[in-house]
Amino acid sequence: MPIFKRVLTFLSLFITITLSTGCIAANLVISDKLAISYSKPNVIAHTQNSLILKYEDWWFSHEIVDGEAMYPGMDLTEHLPKYIRSIFDAKIRKSLSPELSALSEEQAKVFGVTRDNIKREKRGVAELIAIYDVKSKRGDVYVIEERMIQHMELSGSEAKFAELISNIKER
Repeated sequence: MPIFKRVLTFLSLFITITLSTGCIAANLVISDKLAISYSKPNVIAHTQNSLILKYEDWWFSHEIVDGEAMYPGMDLTEHLPKYIRSIFDAKIRKSLSPELSALSEEQAKVFGVTRDNIKREKRGVAELIAIYDVKSKRGDVYVIEERMIQHMELSGSEAKFAELISNIKER
């Protein structure tokens, strides 16, 4: 068999196997500096401000955090990065106004924040703050960049949560 036919046969088999097993990977560009690599989901849905990728036994969503809409009747835009960090850091929380400090403490309780279950990483200039709750099999990741804050929520195993974090990469 000529080399050309072998290459075509190999390519067609490779493409068929890849497509049939769902091993297609893509990138979700979330900012001018970051992207999330993800495998082909069963369903992709878009709601008002969230993109949801659903798989057989887990899902994750992505949204831009809106300081005006986070809490009805309260605009956090000016304080948003500090507020988000305060959820995961009691020292920062103490520097907030009493009202914001109380909200931050309440959110920390909802997430189940302890000293030992917070993961912090850097991706270039972006700061990632993540927390996973083993009981509820739910995790949250905040990506703090200069011009925006993004939130990813995951429902699934701890391994999928770790995979999501490792798939957030610089572009």
